[in-house]
Amino acid sequence: MKKKYNKQRSFGYDKNGKRIIKWFHADSLKELERQVENYRLQLKFTPNATNTRFEDYALQWLKAYKGNRSKQTQDMYKYALNKCEPIFDYPITKVTKTKCQECIANCWEHPRTAQNVASLLKQVFDTAIADGIILRNPALNLDLPKKRKTDFHLLTDKELKALDKAELNPQDRMFVTILRTFGLRPGEALALTIQDFDFSTNTLHITKALELSNDNKSQVKSTKTGANRDIPIPSSLVPQLRAYFGKIRGFLLFTN
Repeated sequence: MKKKYNKQRSFGYDKNGKRIIKWFHADSLKELERQVENYRLQLKFTPNATNTRFEDYALQWLKAYKGNRSKQTQDMYKYALNKCEPIFDYPITKVTKTKCQECIANCWEHPRTAQNVASLLKQVFDTAIADGIILRNPALNLDLPKKRKTDFHLLTDKELKALDKAELNPQDRMFVTILRTFGLRPGEALALTIQDFDFSTNTLHITKALELSNDNKSQVKSTKTGANRDIPIPSSLVPQLRAYFGKIRGFLLFTN
């Protein structure tokens, strides 16, 4: 039979002079001490008076903590915040775990979005705790949908042959060739310049990627992993690359 731990603790006197005594029950000493410390913090906690709506506080948090992130990251957090509309008008001090779960339920069919919403909620309420506005984070241990297994589709021999026979303009053909030869992400290929190809050592230097935002604006950023890498250029591809470089204007390989 599992041992139970019980402890009675005194926490001084309330404002009426009555002694504050409370019993704690737990399955382990560690959990019992955690309950005692949480109760002690609760007694000492004096929240900063605020009627700030959750949406207003979250927008301030977004600007302060994510304003310097990439446009793609900012768009992801803004999209996740829009899924929290059920709690927009609630004072941040009144948002409960049940209300947070309601936000997750509204995007249950999209596991990735649900996880982004949960991450945003946790970070916003963690900041509210640091600001002395709330004592506990209502977004902890939310019930999340399971991630769907992603099926990566490798092109079959038949598909590869069809791709080789497809009528593509020179730019599209080079784009497909570079993706297939070097295994780049599309954003990495779109950011390539002539200077990234070192024919003295037959090496391709991957140092950046092109990011497209939801409004179709682009910006160059670091690679997804943040790490640069060098890839050997097959000697058989060098003549094709040189011929293509001679036909393009400027330094970017792919435009429009």
